[in-house]
Amino acid sequence: MITCQDLEKEIEKVITTPDTNSLMFSNVGDTFKEHFRNINIYYAWLTASVKVWKPKKIVELGAETGASTLALYLKKQKDTKLISIDYNSQWPFVPPKMLNDKKNVKLIAANDLDESMIKKNKKLLTGIDYLFIDTNHTYEQISKEAELYTEFLASPALIVIDDIQLGGLDKFWKEIPYETMDISKYHSCGFGFFIFNR
Repeated sequence: MITCQDLEKEIEKVITTPDTNSLMFSNVGDTFKEHFRNINIYYAWLTASVKVWKPKKIVELGAETGASTLALYLKKQKDTKLISIDYNSQWPFVPPKMLNDKKNVKLIAANDLDESMIKKNKKLLTGIDYLFIDTNHTYEQISKEAELYTEFLASPALIVIDDIQLGGLDKFWKEIPYETMDISKYHSCGFGFFIFNR
């Protein structure tokens, strides 16, 4: 079984700055490209982690602009499913190529704590082996997300949590009953991951 430390070493080997002049970034506008370049090491880590972990199903809770959604998409395997859930996002930075990949990309405009939405998408959510969480920075929010989404996790699953130094996330982070890896060097508000196993 791979450890968090070993996984991080593998990810660090393949981190590269995304080429914002590539076809994937066509028609997304200069504002997005500038945003992506300014925080490129954070997004580059997300992309590299997908390349190394090779998930079959990625679920993103909290997308805002869709920049992280794109980062998760860039190096995924051809048939990997990517589901992004955000109650307030229009995913403005998601390029046409992703929007047209309806077989593998599903954008759900909903509160990720909405149990009726979760029930409706139960089949779609089952088998998550990469979960990225970047929602409200409260202990209550992330605790409820853990309660609602754990049943859908594959084993093993990579769980990546953004902003672990904000709000109540630091308390939740300290309570995780698995080996954790703090990689806040990539993001000033905190950043980390752990490997879930049943």
